[in-house]
Amino acid sequence: PNYIQCTFKKIIGVSPQKYLLDIRLEKAKSMIIEGSNSLIDITLSCGFASQSYFISCFKKKYRFTPLQFINTMQSNYKV
Repeated sequence: PNYIQCTFKKIIGVSPQKYLLDIRLEKAKSMIIEGSNSLIDITLSCGFASQSYFISCFKKKYRFTPLQFINTMQSNYKV
C-alpha cells in the first residue's frame, strides 16, 4: 500500500485520498449548480458520511460553504 501511494503521488501530484476527495467535491459542486438535489442528497451521493464533514471539506476547497456558494451563484446569474 505504501509503495502504491508513493507512486501515485509521484505521478499524479497528490495522494490517492486527496485525489478522490477532489473528485467527490467536483461532483458535489456540479450537483449544486444543477440545483435539482437537496444538500443531504448531494452529501450522500458523493460519498460523504455526514453533512457537516461535507460542508467542512467543501469550504476548505472552495472557501464557501455550499449555501454561500449557492447564494453567490444565484446573485451572479440573476437576469
